[in-house]
Amino acid sequence: MNMMKKPHHLRLILPLALWCVASFPVQADDTLERTELSELVHEFDYLTTRVDHLAADAHATGRIQFRYPALRKDIQHIRNGINRYLDAASQAPNTLRSSDTLTPISGDYLKGATTP
Repeated sequence: MNMMKKPHHLRLILPLALWCVASFPVQADDTLERTELSELVHEFDYLTTRVDHLAADAHATGRIQFRYPALRKDIQHIRNGINRYLDAASQAPNTLRSSDTLTPISGDYLKGATTP
């Protein structure tokens, strides 16, 4: 049996090729996630427009009213959080800044006699 020694650069090709193939799904998943999140941001833009239209058409004559500004603020807060993630994901390294602390959304959209 004659075993020929492979050149050094050929011994590196197989591990490099395997690494590229193995890392492709992760990169594809990351791209898919970023695409889906970008589409979600556009959906939040649409929701904001719908909330603005509903607020403009709302009749504030009832005892209980819907707080459209609070809903709009929460939608914008979520949208901005997704955009911050997308912006940070395109930069390296991923560091948490003090301005990136998470704050809860309101979720309180009921405006009535006892609610200011």
